[in-house]
Amino acid sequence: MQSSSTNLSVAPRSTAPPVEPPPVVAGRRALLVAAGLVAAWVVPVLAYALGLAGLLPPLVLLLTAGLLRVGRTLLDRLVLAVALLAGAVCAAALLFSFWPWGLHPVPVAGSALTALLGLGLLTGRRPRLPRPVPADLAPVAAAVLSGLALAWPYLRADGLTGRLAYAIIGEDNSRHLAAVEGIRAVGGYLFADPDAAARIAPEAMVYYPQGFHVTAALLDTFLRSSTAAGGPASTLDHYLGWAISAYALLVLAVVWAAGRIAGRLLDPVRAFVLAGVVTALALGSELTRFVVYGYPGESLGLALTAILIALVCRPVARTGTQLCLLGALCVGVGFAYLMFLPVVGVLVLAWLVRHRRAVRRRPWLLATVAVVTAVLTPLPSWPASSSPTRSTTSPPVAGCFRATTPTWR
Repeated sequence: MQSSSTNLSVAPRSTAPPVEPPPVVAGRRALLVAAGLVAAWVVPVLAYALGLAGLLPPLVLLLTAGLLRVGRTLLDRLVLAVALLAGAVCAAALLFSFWPWGLHPVPVAGSALTALLGLGLLTGRRPRLPRPVPADLAPVAAAVLSGLALAWPYLRADGLTGRLAYAIIGEDNSRHLAAVEGIRAVGGYLFADPDAAARIAPEAMVYYPQGFHVTAALLDTFLRSSTAAGGPASTLDHYLGWAISAYALLVLAVVWAAGRIAGRLLDPVRAFVLAGVVTALALGSELTRFVVYGYPGESLGLALTAILIALVCRPVARTGTQLCLLGALCVGVGFAYLMFLPVVGVLVLAWLVRHRRAVRRRPWLLATVAVVTAVLTPLPSWPASSSPTRSTTSPPVAGCFRATTPTWR
């Protein structure tokens, strides 16, 4: 009997080297990267030369929002981009305070666009924005209406004298205006060069949390397309514009946060009803003191806190993006109004405990964000605690602190 056997044929292992991308594709990619890098610096140079540097911050905002992949609507993307950039500006301003160019629009914008290009290459993303939806109009309308209502007394005032008389109702406005102009003059945080800053801004403001002030000074430099100081009238008008804008951002953040927490239960009609209620409360409550009496840092800090609350209650889908957002918001709150930090810290800690399993899957990102946040967030309180004790009877400080006004306002 003839025996039969089954022969299994095994394909020989391929010894061919791994397939590499064609040289044409690789060369095209390198060419695109080089073109993007050139554009990241040529665009700011041309914008500054043409006096159009004011268009660069919106460009950075749109590109940042376009690289995100969280948020259902256009407004979601823009609000989350603002949250990221708020913390990034406060952190990057430490670099601006010591490099030789200060707040000059070209190096600042060039560095920002280069960083966004690198982020796009690292993640493989291209800028892409979702379409707006009708519900997006509600928070925007509430912010615009609130801003116009608070700006109206200044718009109808009789010239510079009338605007100054109304602004001086809040004595703190003069100090915050001086801090903004002092930052523009020294090219960075006042505490980075206290001797030069003390000749421009009140001594007490040198060690005051300057998140709002450095953001306003940086945006004002872009808007003017110049690092030179403006005239008295334009200086006051620009400061008031940034202070009112911070309050409008607060209203927008509260309406957006309420809508995000409500989720799909909030249809367009209810969204506008909610926006109307929030606007009425914002204009008919003590919150308007933020503008009238001059607490712009508190406006910005509370706006960032509202965004953080919404993200803790309803996180974004990507854990890595959520960690970066919370870290940036902590830094922004610490630099804008650090008295909100205890509440912010408890909320972030609660989110970390609640989502500990998802967070553990990103150990390196968690460690990086935790270290950067832990170092930068309390930084504004360090110069003040390490600075020499000042006499409360000296004229500069006596004019900056009042018994009826909280110290950090």
